[in-house]
Amino acid sequence: MLSLFILLITSAGFVAAQQASIHAEIQQVYNFQPHLMSQQQMAQKSGVLDQFWTRAEEQPAFYVAALLQELGNFTNPPFFLYDGSILLLSLSDTPADRKAALAAISHCDLRDLRATDYFLQVHHLAALNEDTTAAAFHVLEQPDFKVVFGEHVLTLGQDYALVYLLLPTDPNYWLGPAITRLGMERDQTAQQSLLLLLSRL
Repeated sequence: MLSLFILLITSAGFVAAQQASIHAEIQQVYNFQPHLMSQQQMAQKSGVLDQFWTRAEEQPAFYVAALLQELGNFTNPPFFLYDGSILLLSLSDTPADRKAALAAISHCDLRDLRATDYFLQVHHLAALNEDTTAAAFHVLEQPDFKVVFGEHVLTLGQDYALVYLLLPTDPNYWLGPAITRLGMERDQTAQQSLLLLLSRL
């Protein structure tokens, strides 16, 4: 019994040390914001990100658990909250993983991303009837949010992007929050987007 207790304590300590190591690795790997960097700087960082993803793909069981924990910490670097979410979903795609990813994504900095990439990721989860409310409302913080599909093919402004990110889901997820947000919203563009959404019911 004593040996089992010692083994459990040792295992718990090892796991805690690994989690601390991953946390430190995330701080080091994601210590930047793409919108503040030049193309050359981003090219250099891309190699570092690729290495991080490769390590995660080689140890999926461990990294899935670590990513779930780290994505729940919204004080982590904002680009990690998006990129780490995409990594998590590439390794494991359970409802719990999707929920964690959506919560983290809604705290990323949209300036670090291509609007189309963000839209496609969230819309994919909306099509699975996940609750995308927080992630969709995140676009309301960027009045010039614009999704472009091909040259002269289709362009969605903030208003229709919001609609497409929510309409595929159960209205019970977002109807109440949308009405509440409209009553509090002070940005005119966001107000118009919310009104368009509510008019689609």
